[in-house]
Amino acid sequence: MSVKSKTFFHFRNPDEEISWDAPLVQHTCTFEVGEAPHKRRCRNKVVVGGPYCYIHRLIQQHLVIKPSTDGHGRGLFAVDPSKPANAIIFAHGKDVAKYEGVTISEDQKDALYGPKESDTGPYALEVGRGANSRIVDAATDRSAASMVNHRVNARTNARFTETGKIKVKEDKNIRNGQEIFVNYGNAYTFHENDNSTNRNKRKF
Repeated sequence: MSVKSKTFFHFRNPDEEISWDAPLVQHTCTFEVGEAPHKRRCRNKVVVGGPYCYIHRLIQQHLVIKPSTDGHGRGLFAVDPSKPANAIIFAHGKDVAKYEGVTISEDQKDALYGPKESDTGPYALEVGRGANSRIVDAATDRSAASMVNHRVNARTNARFTETGKIKVKEDKNIRNGQEIFVNYGNAYTFHENDNSTNRNKRKF
C-alpha cells in the first residue's frame, strides 16, 4: 500500500520561473517475514530507500542511506555488519540496485523541471535508448538507487546501465562501509541550493 507521506520535495528553477513542492510516497516494506504458511509482509513504512525498510534493505541489499562523505546530503553506502571492515560487498561487474520511480515523458519532464539546457530533473534518469528510452523520475518516489551521488568518472566506483541498474565498474570493488558513486553524465545540470527534501514543511 502506498500513501502520501509528510515529507516534501521542493523544486525551484528560477531561470524558467518553475517552482513546486509535492509529498513523497510512503510504501510498506515488501519483505516477507516468517516461514510458509505463516509468512506475512513486513509492516515497516519506508519513504526513502524502497522497496525495503532500513532493516531489510541492510539484510537483503547490503545498502544503507546516510550522510554523504562528499557533503551532498545523503548518499548510498555498501554495508554488511556480518563482514569485516574492508571486506568486498559488491565485486567488480556486479549489480547493486535498480533505479525505480515514476515513468514520465520528455514533455512531462520539461514541464516539471524546464528544458535540458536549463536544468535537469534532480532525480530523473533516462533509461534505454532511441524508441525504447524512457525517463524514470524518483523525485517523489525514492528507491534506494535514487540516493546514489555524483562524482567525476575518475572518482566513481559504479555506473548506470541502460536498463537503469547501478553496476560496479569493471576495475573496482566496493568494500564494507564505502559510499557508492556514479557519474550522472555530461548533460546533467543541477542547482542544489534551489532544491530540498524536508519533513512536515511546504515551501511554496
